[in-house]
Formats: sequence, C-alpha cells, structure tokens
Amino acid sequence: MMGHDESARSGFLEEIHAAQATYAALGPLSAYDDARNGPLLGVSDSGYSSDLIARTALQSAKIKAGGNHAANGVMLDAERMGSAGEVPVGPDEYAMVAAAARGATYFSTNVGVRANARYLQPSPALAIGDLTPEDALEKVTAQFAPFLKPPGGQPRPLTVHLQVQPRTNPDALAALAARIETLRGSKLAGPNLHKLAALVVFDAPLGAADIAWLAQLIDRAVAAKIPIVAIDAPPGAAAHVHISVQGVLNALDPPAAMKLLAAAARNNVALVPRYQVDTETVRRTIWAALHTARAHGLNGAKYGLTPLTMEEQRPVITAIQAWAGDWTTIPAFYADTPLVTAADVLLSDRVVAASLQWLDMARAAGARVVLFDCPDRYVPRIDSSGQAAGRHLLRHGPEDRGAAYSLADVDTILAHARTLGVKILWSGGIQANQAFDLAKRRVSGIFTTSSTAKLGPVTPVLADDPRLAAESVPAESGVRRVHALIQAGFLIAALAQQHAALAKRIGDLCPPVLAAPIESAELKAALDKLDDALIEGWKLHWHA
Repeated sequence: MMGHDESARSGFLEEIHAAQATYAALGPLSAYDDARNGPLLGVSDSGYSSDLIARTALQSAKIKAGGNHAANGVMLDAERMGSAGEVPVGPDEYAMVAAAARGATYFSTNVGVRANARYLQPSPALAIGDLTPEDALEKVTAQFAPFLKPPGGQPRPLTVHLQVQPRTNPDALAALAARIETLRGSKLAGPNLHKLAALVVFDAPLGAADIAWLAQLIDRAVAAKIPIVAIDAPPGAAAHVHISVQGVLNALDPPAAMKLLAAAARNNVALVPRYQVDTETVRRTIWAALHTARAHGLNGAKYGLTPLTMEEQRPVITAIQAWAGDWTTIPAFYADTPLVTAADVLLSDRVVAASLQWLDMARAAGARVVLFDCPDRYVPRIDSSGQAAGRHLLRHGPEDRGAAYSLADVDTILAHARTLGVKILWSGGIQANQAFDLAKRRVSGIFTTSSTAKLGPVTPVLADDPRLAAESVPAESGVRRVHALIQAGFLIAALAQQHAALAKRIGDLCPPVLAAPIESAELKAALDKLDDALIEGWKLHWHA
C-alpha cells in the first residue's frame, strides 16, 4: 500500500505524462498554423480554472466545423498572477494545468519576467589621484601581469579601471594612459585584450554639472585612447523599486543617459555601468527553467530578459535558441520598459522604433516566436516624468496615454516582423474588442486573461500574497466570447475577397457579442448566432 508521499508522487508523474502526451499530440508551439487556423488565444491560469478553459475550447465553432485539437487555437498558459506581476509556477500548478490540457489544448508558461541577473566580480580599480605617477604605473602593470602569461601561455582579457574623482581635472588620467600605452607587448597585451577604463564613482545622484563633466571626460578618453568610461552612483527611485534596471539607467536618469550614450557612441567609447552582468549565468539560469517546462511536456515557454541591455540580451537568446532545438522558446519584449542599447535609451515615446530594433536583434539571435507584453507593475516608472509608460498594450482611444501602441503602430511592427519571418504573440491588458481588431490583422497569437475573467476569491496558489483582495478568474462565457471574437476577426479578413457576404454577416454579429454582459442570457444567445456563422466560415476557409 502506497503512503501519502508516494501516492502524491505517483499522481504528479501521471500528470507529467499527460502533459507529455499533449506535446506529442500537438507538437511545438511554433508549428501551430496560424495562417490556416487563425491566432492562438492564450488564457492564463494557475490551475483552478484550467478544466473550464479546456472544455470551452472543445466546444468552439472550430471544433464543431471539423477542426482537430491542433486547430482549436486555445492555449492554457500556466501562471501565477500576484501583486508582483506574472511569476513562475510550481509543480502543483503544472500538474493541474497538464491534467486539463491532455492533448486537447496547447500548454505554455512564463518562466519569469525578470532574468536572474548577477554581476561579475568588478574589474580592479586604482584611485590614481592618490598615487604618484610611478606608483600608479607600477600598480597598473602588476594588475595585468597574471593575465599576460597565464597557464596555457595565451594572454587572458582584463580591463583595469583608472578611478578619477568626479568633476576633477582628468589630465593625470590622460598622462598615465599615455605612459601605459608605451608598454604594450612587454607589460601588457594588445588593446583588444588588455583594456583601460576610466571609472567615476558618484556618492549622490548626478546633477547637471556632473553630466557636463562626464561629457568632457568622454572627450578626453578618446584623446587618451581609453575605450571605456564606467560610472557608478546611488540608484534612483525607479532602479531601487525594480531591484535593478538596464545598464547605465542604474546610475543615470533617462535624459542624461541618452545624451551621454550618444556622445560616447560618436567617439567610439563604451559608456557602461561599473558592474557588468554575467550573461553566461543568465542564459543557463533561464535554460534550467525552460528545460523544466519542456520536461513537463509544454508546447513552449516564454522568458523575460529584464534588466539586460539589448547587447546583453542577444547572446542569451542565441544560446537558448541553440539549446532548445525545435522546442519553442519565446523571448519577451516589454513595451513599458526602456530599451537600452550601447548608443541610446528608447523610452515609451519611441516604442515603435525600439520594437523594430529589438525584433532585428532577436531574429539575428535565432528567435522565431516572440512575445510583446506590458508586465511592469511598479511605480515610479523607469521612463522619465511625463512619458506615457504603458501599463497595457493597446490604446483604447487617441487620449489613452497609459498604453504602448496604437493599431497603426501594430501594423508597422507586424509588417517588419513578417519580413523577418518572426511570429509575435501579443499580451498586456488586451480587451475583447482589441483582440477582435488584432485578429483582423491575422496576428499569430493573443494572450488575454482579464477580458475573459471575473473577480473571484484568492486561490490557494496566491493565498500568501498580502496585496490581493480578489483574483481574476476566467469565466466560461468570457473565454467563449474572446475565442469567438478572435475567430470572427480572422475569418472576416480571410473570407473578405471570395466570400464577402459571409464576412459581413460575421462582422454584423460581433457588436451584440461585445455589448452583452458576461454570463448573461444575452451573451449566450449572441454567441450561439455568431458560432453558426463561424462554423460556416471555417468550412469555407479550410476547403478553399
């Protein structure tokens, strides 16, 4: 007779096997044919409503029209949505969602919005203002010595920071750098391996005079052949509440960062924070979580890359894509968070330009499916004061400054993604009418939980969260409504040329579905009428 622990383990393994059967039946998420079957609908759940979501998917117009489970286009997204935002699930949630999926729906998760970023040991720093020129030269060469002829015989890379006091004359820095350059080949290797950096540590937030002085230091660094300027300062309020943010935003506010990064880029100087992210460890930490999802039989999983800069993100995505093979890993672009590059900071007022740059990078790194989302729940925002840092993805109207994109912006981004061969999944407070609009644009996938849900009691998964009085719980009519509207939007576009009358009829049946209250008799009646037209539409579309 099995004991309690042994019985629980047996049940857990059974659900893992059920999830693995789901993967075997449906395959990787990237194989979903959205051109034929319309956008995916992802509905997030910690497990307690997963049966309801899966059951609703199996009663959809797609299935009634003769589509198989791979065509129904509903994806159970295992997540815990607490006051901190979307956070990873554990074995209990995996088991509950897997039991509901069982080959009937796709199954995904998000292994974390933030990367587990830790810093490398900082480069050695010499406060040159406290040293005579001879002592400074001796100490610098002593730092490089172990890296010049280490075991194995080949020089190892090293950067030595020459620390100067803020707002002081940098002449001593330039003079020391010039003397060090004469020792290349004898006391240190070439400049591609053994580098000098100017380091400045501020003990208070930077003012206008500090920014002006840093701009002058960058100019002097060019003349002194110092390729790196590193800075450190107490974190601002936004960096503090976010634990850490991207690159130089930990020390500079966005306007100052933009000005100094641009100046550095013009002079071919790297402006960097003092502490550098260990991207080797980031990629392995993310891979470990993704591998857990894969072992549970999920069709794919999303992962966040905050607080990495764009240049730090690329090697992480490259490695994860290579390790994942044909399994679907989905890097996330967060439209409510600045994109920091080596030369710029793109805030939410330039989110379209940031989106296009990030797509180019992600595709070059091997990504085929990506997520665009707005998950940042903390204030103050990282964006500058007055910037419309979006908490939701799409604008509800021209005056909506709390959103990232207009539909025209979506069109621009979609056109670019399609030229790259990248599928985008869209998420972030998407409402039912917006899901309909996105579907008409034949997007690849839409995550929307709030528009399917009603408020309910906090489930045991989130019971320890002190900031939750209630929890959003998917409702059957809510899931059915959004799924039907996504099907309708897609079919309106797909049938417009050859079956214009049916496309119009489907469109005319959508406003009552949008207007009816959730879980009402009016909504059920409107959905029944729409389903009849959708069934006809799917049959025509699939047999065209």
